[in-house]
Amino acid sequence: MGRPAKIKEPPQQFRPNWIESLDGRLELTRWLKSRRQEMLADLGGVDNLSYAKRSLVDRALLLQFKLEQLELAMLRGEDVPLGSWGNLLNVYSGLLSKLGLDRQTRDISLAEYVSEGDN
Repeated sequence: MGRPAKIKEPPQQFRPNWIESLDGRLELTRWLKSRRQEMLADLGGVDNLSYAKRSLVDRALLLQFKLEQLELAMLRGEDVPLGSWGNLLNVYSGLLSKLGLDRQTRDISLAEYVSEGDN
């Protein structure tokens, strides 16, 4: 999968869970939703997370996206302000520390387990 297109401007109005409402035809949307799903699963599932943690997940994903853009620019030999990259990395690391770096388990019923196995 290629890199997501550059975001031109933020949405006009904030909505909780805004990533889920994005147009799924866009590559950036698929990238965000896939990474969000992975991160939420690692944290024990969306049902086990507070609103605050879900909000931090979305912000961490935006920082990760920006960090990856800067890192790709570095690999292409472009001048990247390392101070900006370092600051973003520190903020990103702080969010991940608040969320937890270890994979969390979640309790599921036998019916949920069987249902998930069918997917």
